[in-house]
Amino acid sequence: EIAYYRYLLPESFFDDALFEDVEVHRIMKGKSVESDTLLEVLSGACDALAKGVLKTLTFGLSVHPDDVCFIREIYAFQFEPSGGDRGGQDKGGRDTGRALLFRLSVLLQEME
Repeated sequence: EIAYYRYLLPESFFDDALFEDVEVHRIMKGKSVESDTLLEVLSGACDALAKGVLKTLTFGLSVHPDDVCFIREIYAFQFEPSGGDRGGQDKGGRDTGRALLFRLSVLLQEME
């Protein structure tokens, strides 16, 4: 959603989908080297989250691609392991994820 609402990629690089009853915009694979790189990074983050080893994810948007010191926006997400042995796949985790995704979508839309 950040990539969509902050115009990191052209709109044609996304398709619409439903995730836990929330409309989301998914990056389509094979559109560009940049979009595929972003997908690989996000896939790695999801894998680390599923394994319970990801504690914090920081996503920064730089004004100048060659100088990361000029950060325009930064998003930080902290994760806590959920109880049980299902890697956060319990009902409470889905409800929390749905609520977080919905709030993030609303906040990003309001920033336009």
